[in-house]
Amino acid sequence: MKVKNAIKRIVALGAGATMIGATITGALAVTDLSEYPTPFVMDGMFDGHVVVGEAASTEDVLGAIDIAASLQRAASTKVALSGTGVSVSDGDTEEGALGSNIANGALDTTYTDDDLSVLQDTSVDINGTNINVHDEIVLSSTANALDAETSLTSNEEDYVTDVVLEVQKDALQYCFYFDESINLKTEVSDDEPLEIEFLGANLKITDISDADTLTAIAGTEVFLNAGDSFVAEGKTVTLDRTGSTAAVITVDGKSETVNEGSTKTINGVKVKVDTIFNDDGIEFDSATLIIGAETEETYNDGDEFIGQDEDDPEWVWNLAGLNATGTSQTLCIENDFVKDDAKDSPAGVGEYYSFPNNFVEVGIASLTVADDKYMDLDVEYDGSVDLSDAVSAFTSVAAIVVSSNVDESVLLDSAVLTGLGADVKTKVFYLHAVADDVEVFYEDPNNNNDVTFAGNLSANGTGENFTFGQIDFGKTKLTDVQLNLFGDVDSNDGLYMGLIPLTPTDDAVWVQFESDGTDFGGTGATADTEEAGELVYGSDTDPTDTASVTNIGTKEEDLRNGYGIWIDEPKSTGASDKYTFHIPNDQVKANAVIKSGAAAIGGGDAGTSTVVNPIPVGMGILDTDANLGSDNLIVVGGPCANTIAADLMGNPANCVEGFAEGKAKVKLYASQNALLVAGYSAKDTQGAARVVANYDDSDYSSGFAAGVTEFEVVVPTLTDISINTVG
Repeated sequence: MKVKNAIKRIVALGAGATMIGATITGALAVTDLSEYPTPFVMDGMFDGHVVVGEAASTEDVLGAIDIAASLQRAASTKVALSGTGVSVSDGDTEEGALGSNIANGALDTTYTDDDLSVLQDTSVDINGTNINVHDEIVLSSTANALDAETSLTSNEEDYVTDVVLEVQKDALQYCFYFDESINLKTEVSDDEPLEIEFLGANLKITDISDADTLTAIAGTEVFLNAGDSFVAEGKTVTLDRTGSTAAVITVDGKSETVNEGSTKTINGVKVKVDTIFNDDGIEFDSATLIIGAETEETYNDGDEFIGQDEDDPEWVWNLAGLNATGTSQTLCIENDFVKDDAKDSPAGVGEYYSFPNNFVEVGIASLTVADDKYMDLDVEYDGSVDLSDAVSAFTSVAAIVVSSNVDESVLLDSAVLTGLGADVKTKVFYLHAVADDVEVFYEDPNNNNDVTFAGNLSANGTGENFTFGQIDFGKTKLTDVQLNLFGDVDSNDGLYMGLIPLTPTDDAVWVQFESDGTDFGGTGATADTEEAGELVYGSDTDPTDTASVTNIGTKEEDLRNGYGIWIDEPKSTGASDKYTFHIPNDQVKANAVIKSGAAAIGGGDAGTSTVVNPIPVGMGILDTDANLGSDNLIVVGGPCANTIAADLMGNPANCVEGFAEGKAKVKLYASQNALLVAGYSAKDTQGAARVVANYDDSDYSSGFAAGVTEFEVVVPTLTDISINTVG
């Protein structure tokens, strides 16, 4: 569900001395590839080494980096939290009610450098004068613009029980502001361009034509240490090393030397080496690069932002007043996409909308109630119920049975049910129809669960509405979710029982019962038949008001309301005159997050936190330092480039023996604690490494299936990779 034009940073994990903090098992605890990344990651901890040859090509090293990055992703554990909160290392997080705008009572509407470190409050040089500037992220607080929605609050059945963040156009905005008076039209030109940091990237404005038109040169400025990579224009750009006047840059396997201050197009990506930092040893090399086509373009208000699809942009310019003198210029971008139904695939829990350059992300990190913190409440018609503990003649009567799977989770109100001397808690109660009344019985947990009379509800007139009980489960208690009876028991199909949350309002779910005044006949108008109107959602006070309720009795999917209550498939359960409601132990809210693109999220799933266990420096080693047979090894590169690979394959006289051009192999050597990732050429090896790095991709599932110890990788290009099982 992600909406992204992201630049993802790949961390190159260092090679060097023996790994610190690992526990070497001494034996590969698997017999096939179905459990990969086990044993290299066990209980969330990395255990082993990634081995490249001393004579390895750049492609072998890039492949090893890809594998290492995926292993770091897998090296994590979940720990219990004392609460269900979320923390963010650079940004803001707040709880927001379902069915409402997350920037209206949860997140703020405006964020500055005080909130997000990627934002700035600085000055820029304009024709020799320093002008104070700052930038902001603006979130729309307009109703429905940026809402955490469910299937019922959004009337979108296909959301099922998911919570999603719906977005309207212009709900997400980034703006650059001048804090001192300036006239950009007179101050900016080709000879005196305005250079600013815009969305974290370098933007050079060379002309202001009118109020809503600018001409700019743009590229993405990044700082890389040797071995670090960025993905730009779908390709991986890596800084290999620097010298005193030049840097070696690799783009998807193709390497070039680029002088400081110069620009080259490498494998289709334009790269400028802006600044070089060089010291003794590659580990101290670094450089500032400007990546991407540094071409001059003219943009009008509403045009696609730089790098966006001209015909279907996700982000567009919002420009106004650029030729005015003062500080009121509008130099902004905003989202042009709409995500407000299932076919649009709005971002779900754990997914984010990303501003260009992965600058800032907005989304829902988690929900405040874990999936295992729900009780089940069944509402079911039964034509033969034994209530004779309370009334001896009632050995087989028709009744509505309401039952919970949690003891004493339903409270019956003695102020309404006058047969009670005090409020009682139970897990099962019964509704029985008699002339003008509904009799309420319950199973008494203090008296061997004997059925006991609670009192009568005089449901004998149109519009009658009684609150006779409430859910008492965890923090869902008191008036949080009430039990109501509405209508006239003497009127066919005129009686309803509702679950009524206090908040949000008009978030009730009502079940309709068929009654002739002396007996219940089922749910809805006809027993054993699903009917749209026998389950309705909406109004807290009147389930018969068609203008304020939605019929959901024939919906085929599970549904969730704004409190977080979810309902099993109404159509299939209603056909048997039964509905099951799953009620949370507290109102479910969305942990809304705004964060810088690189910021870490803590708290993860409600009730747990995902802790990343860093892979120590030293996980990558050369073949000359590897101990085959004792350590768990991922061996990258074939016998021509890696002596450990040669040992695994029996030291063939012809180092390409067993390989075919354009192909590679991934093979488990369980007895020697090793996994071989090798190809005929360096490109083939890199392709195989990408498969291993994406082991959980469904396209490669056959290679990581039970019983598989080896598979072939076909590598026509690095963007067109497939696999074949062997044997």
